[in-house]
Amino acid sequence: MFETYRPTGKFGAATVPLWLLALVVAVPLAIIYVILLDVIPLIYVSVLLTLVSGWLLGLVAYYVCKWGHVRSSMIAWLIGLSLPVVFLLAKYFMQWQMWSINDPNLGFMEHIHQRVDAGWNIARRGNANQINGFVVYVVWLVEAGIIFFRSPFRAASQSREPYSDPLKQWASESEQVMVLPVTDDEMIGKIQAATTVDQLLEIPIPKSDEATKFAVYNVNSIPGQEMEDAYLSVFLMDLVVGANGEVEQKLSPLVQNAILTSAQRHQLAENADLLKEAMDDYRRAVEEDFNAASENGENEEVQAEEV
Repeated sequence: MFETYRPTGKFGAATVPLWLLALVVAVPLAIIYVILLDVIPLIYVSVLLTLVSGWLLGLVAYYVCKWGHVRSSMIAWLIGLSLPVVFLLAKYFMQWQMWSINDPNLGFMEHIHQRVDAGWNIARRGNANQINGFVVYVVWLVEAGIIFFRSPFRAASQSREPYSDPLKQWASESEQVMVLPVTDDEMIGKIQAATTVDQLLEIPIPKSDEATKFAVYNVNSIPGQEMEDAYLSVFLMDLVVGANGEVEQKLSPLVQNAILTSAQRHQLAENADLLKEAMDDYRRAVEEDFNAASENGENEEVQAEEV
């Protein structure tokens, strides 16, 4: 089987300082979140603020892993989980402080019980519907789920990206080198059955682009390092008509991050050029046949008029 990229499980020296800084950043984000919830007590705005907060935490976790050169899934998950934990702790602490302004001796759990009993009023056409009790816990659980959802997955996803340990750089330059029309299922079988990168590059180039499935060859490489190894992923792109009548693209991975030498990168680029030439020849032949058929049709019409 061909060699594929596997994360080393290491992380850079900047990881811990960046992680601590991210935890500090999560606190003011939580404070802003609480203030906006209090100033704009609308349910739709609250949902939007929760979604935005979860997205921001995911973004922060992503950059901690990227700038910290984290290639360890365990460390990435810890980073991704710690940020929402600190965010929610800061959020509940801030709400406790705001709730106890008129009662400085109010304990945290007592404040929680009071908030559960008070709940929220949802106005509907002038009438206020009270939501309290068990439903408040459900709302908090949903809120926590939204806050937690993106961050750990975003961090873990970044930690699995191809990385060059000798150069200490991510293979962040992505290029779609070739889109190969799949004219029969045998081509898919050859790609899936390939045991070497050379076999992946030996897939025959079709002479027609009439297909609804395509093999997309995507290369990730170190920016500006063309002589270094790169990473080849092959996806099957299936064009399907959606429920709305529009054509949709569905991607499914066939090969992920196969290590590609500089010579193999050059061969892949040559294959892409050959594919382009073949497709250009095919389209030119189709256009010539169409023009010839149109010309013959016009001649037949002229002859019929003369008769």
